[in-house]
Amino acid sequence: MSAPRAATHPPRPTALHIGVGLMVFTCLLGLTFGILGFVDASDHGDEEGAALFLIAAAVVVVDLVLAILVWFGRMWARTVLTVIVIGNMLLGIFTGQGPTGLLAVAAVAVLYLKPCTEWLQEARPSE
Repeated sequence: MSAPRAATHPPRPTALHIGVGLMVFTCLLGLTFGILGFVDASDHGDEEGAALFLIAAAVVVVDLVLAILVWFGRMWARTVLTVIVIGNMLLGIFTGQGPTGLLAVAAVAVLYLKPCTEWLQEARPSE
């Protein structure tokens, strides 16, 4: 009797590499800006500003975790990431968000291309 074969998943499409890579880059950029903003706010005694930067950094960390989960084939993570990015963009309209918001939108848009969607459907863990 032969051992059961592990399910093989197709290789990740290039679009997934680009989308997740862009999202990770965006998160690292956001963390850098967040740390610089936090230090600046702390140096000037702006406790509210420092707290806001900490909240923004927490959101960036959540985005990063979701991007990693998408990399491992979790389609629900792509959906949650999309909702967060859209929410951030809507808030960014009123707060003067920089280019990181546009990079995040581009990253999520790439994750919805056909090769990514097909790969995520095939890579779903069996229940």
